[in-house]
Formats: sequence, structure tokens, C-alpha cells
Amino acid sequence: MIKRRSKKLPPGFLIVQIDGLGREALIRAIRQRKAPFIRNLLRGRHQGGYYMQKLCPGLPSTTPTVQAELLYGVKQAFPGFRYIRRRDGKSIYFGTLGQVSDLEDELFAETPGILRNNGSSYFNIFHGGADHTRFSSSGLGKGELWLSTRRKWRALGHLAFVLLTTIPFLIWLFLVEICYEFYDSAKAFLRHKIYSGQVSFLIRALIRTVGDELGLAVLYQDLSHGRQHVMVNLITYDKAVHLRGPEHPHALRSIRHTDRLVKHLWRAAKRSKRVDYDFFIFSDHGMTPAKPVAKDAGRDLQSLLRDEFSARARAMGILQPNLWLKATGSFGHVYLSREGAPWMHDTLVNALPGMDAYFTALKYVSAWVTRLPNDRLRYNATPDPSDGSALSQPLALDESAPETWGDLDAVFVRNLFGAARHPDAGDVLLFGARDGERVWNFLFEYGCHGAWEVEEQDAFLIQSSHLGPAAKNGEAVTPLAMHDFFERHYFQSATSAGATQVAPALAAEKPEKPKG
Repeated sequence: MIKRRSKKLPPGFLIVQIDGLGREALIRAIRQRKAPFIRNLLRGRHQGGYYMQKLCPGLPSTTPTVQAELLYGVKQAFPGFRYIRRRDGKSIYFGTLGQVSDLEDELFAETPGILRNNGSSYFNIFHGGADHTRFSSSGLGKGELWLSTRRKWRALGHLAFVLLTTIPFLIWLFLVEICYEFYDSAKAFLRHKIYSGQVSFLIRALIRTVGDELGLAVLYQDLSHGRQHVMVNLITYDKAVHLRGPEHPHALRSIRHTDRLVKHLWRAAKRSKRVDYDFFIFSDHGMTPAKPVAKDAGRDLQSLLRDEFSARARAMGILQPNLWLKATGSFGHVYLSREGAPWMHDTLVNALPGMDAYFTALKYVSAWVTRLPNDRLRYNATPDPSDGSALSQPLALDESAPETWGDLDAVFVRNLFGAARHPDAGDVLLFGARDGERVWNFLFEYGCHGAWEVEEQDAFLIQSSHLGPAAKNGEAVTPLAMHDFFERHYFQSATSAGATQVAPALAAEKPEKPKG
């Protein structure tokens, strides 16, 4: 059981998600003194001391999938950030707020979330059963913005004060970000490097002012009023990396800014006189440096595939295929039909003549997966140039027969089967290829996630040393293990809806502290 700081206060928790920040990226930032508060937490300079563990988000490595697993205990609930719902052919995109709300109501209405019983959700994809949902995709407008009804005028006055002080800050941020934009473009031009700017200064400034200043002002009031189960998602770093890439100086600036927010949240939680908060920091996935396919090819990958296979069909005098690509970074679902069950491999090769040869020659793709009878998968990867072979030998993967997996990682294989079995998965699963340190991104972004790249699977969990481990029996931490931890310790239960879908344990990770 957890040893509590105070027996007089009810127990609670504050979960801080740093969207997109990988474990190695955080360690580098600590060594470069860009995250001083988190460094001090890990060095034991704050109450109780904290330690960091590796967290594996799984496939697809996206925020909706991880939050569904953490908040509701449902593993691999979605095939990607974008996909086609096969029962009605509707395109699903988690950037559409109305769709997110409908999905949560439909899929998790009967599943208790870990933010239930006096909880709040901030800037998350899902509300997780929270009584008050603020600025989250699936629950905008749910609950009151300010908790105090007896002091309404005081609350409105505070809101007006925040807005008035935010406007000058917003103007100042615009000017600073515009200067950074011109500086970055000039430096990239002189050094003949990739410039990945566009008008990102507008997005960055809005996120920092609306999300950080206004949203967290409301969150502080929630903590002071005794909300027991609270989760907040800090998205500044994730947006910065999507726009500019994880190696860009702005990514490090975003980490420093996020570290400051974490410090304020920790202090607000520890000063609470109504709840004994346990404090958690975790990331949902890491980010991989990326190169957009569309910038290199002059058109997006969906257009490339449509044009290529339509031309082949015309040359052979067969019906031209309908084709849709729904991408999540360097991981994509190719659909030949928007409704009905996914197609088997033999059907696909008739609709997409020369598919293996084309994907082998296409520099943007590293592997593609189709379905075989008897619940098997056909895994085909581009050959190693040193082998001298034009085509690689596909693997007929059987989940119950590890000898069919070749050199593939066991955890990856089981995650791959889980993704392919999703009823809304594509007919072909595509994985982007690497070009040096960067991966080819199917979207127009310079930092990406969603696939099984090393950087994307390298997330983390930071928790107080007075708590028991989040994973049982020495297993590696996963979002599902975190869900069970919160159910056991704060609700005296462990009822993961996706427990039967858990991948086998990775090698146990020892708690570590970064050097320097």
C-alpha cells in the first residue's frame, strides 16, 4: 500500500502528461540544463524523491491510443490518429472535436475511467470519466469553467484579469516567435539545411497563451478546491516538434517552458490543504526526426499510390482501384474499400498489380503488411542493398509460432497483430523508411510518431519513490500497467477492459537517474 504524507487528507493524484517528449530527449535536456526542476525531482531534492522508468506506448504510438489504455484500460482501441470506420465508411480524425466526443461516448460509456469520483481533465483527448472536463477534445463545455458559485463575481474578475494580462503576453510572444522564424529561415538558407518553418509562430504563441496561461489558471483553482483525480496534458513540446523537428532549438526552448509549468503544478499540488496529491509525470510517446514525403515527391503519398496503381490498371485493362491512405506519421493504413472486412492478400494483388515490386522500389516505404488465411500476417520488408536481392522474402507470421517471426522483435509482432486485427484497420499497413537519422513522414511534418521507431517507443514515467512500482512483477511500464496501478491504489480494483489483449512483458527496466 502507498505510504501517505497525511492521514487527515483524502488521497488523490495529479498526472502531468508531457505530450511527445521521449525519455532520451528528456535526459539530453536535463544534461543541457533545460529541465532543472525535473532534474531536481530525480535527484531527490524535493519531497520524497522521484525516479524515472521507461514506458512503451505500443502500436500505434499516438495520444488517443495511449490515453484510451491509461484512462479506460482498453488496449489498441484505435488503429491510428486517422482511419476509416468500416461499418459506415466514415473518415475518423481525432482533430475533429465532435467525432472525439462521439467516439468516447460510444466506446467507453460503460467503462469507468480513472478520473471518476471528483476528477478533472485538462487538454486531453478523452475526459476519462472526469466530473469536470476543461479544454479537452471530447468534452468541451462539460462542467463549469470556474468552480466557485458563491464567489462568481470574484471568479469573473479573475478571468478578466487573466485575459487582460494575457493579451500583452500574446503580442510579445508573436514578436519573439516572428524573430525566431526569420532567424531560423536565414540560418537554414546560409547553411543549406532543411527549413521547416511556415507560419508556426502563430500556432506556438496561441498554444502558450491560451493553453498555458488561461487553462492552467483554471487548473490551479481546481487543485485548491480539492479535485482528487486530475490529469493535464501539456502539448507545447509536441506541437513544436511536429512543426520543426525534435532536433530544432525551439524544441529545447519548449522543454524549458514545459519544465517551468511542471514546477508550478507540483507546487500547487503540494500546497493543497484539501487533498494529499501524489504527483506523476509521463509521456505518451517519443518523436522521430522526419522528412515529409510530399516535399520530396511534390505530392502526398496517397496521390503517388493512386496514380501509380491506376496507371498499371489501365495498362492491363482492369478496373482502376479506389485507394485511400490514412496516415499517422510514418505509419499508414491503405484502404481499397471503405466498408466491409479488410481484404486478404490474394485479393489485394489482383487489385494492385505489382504491389510488392513497387513498394520494394519506393524509397519512402520500409515494410508493408497484408493478411493471410488462418489469422496470419504477411510481413514484407524492403531488402538490404548489401544482400544483392531485388525482392525480399516475405514472412508468413503466425502469432502462436515464434519460429515464423524471423528476426522481428516479439513485442513488435504482437503489437502488429493487435493493430491488424482492429476492425477498422486498413487492407495494407505501411511503415515509413528511414533516410539517415530521419524517417519519411506520410504527413507534412518534420517530427512524427505513430509507428515503431526506437524514438517513438521510448516514453517515460516519473513517480515518487514512496509509491510502489506502476508495473507488477517487474514488468515494463505500459499505459495499461499504469491504468491497473491507479485502479488498485486509488479505487481498490484492477479491471482493465483490455486485459486479455496485453502484450507479453518486456525486460524489466530499473529506475534510473540521468547523469549530470
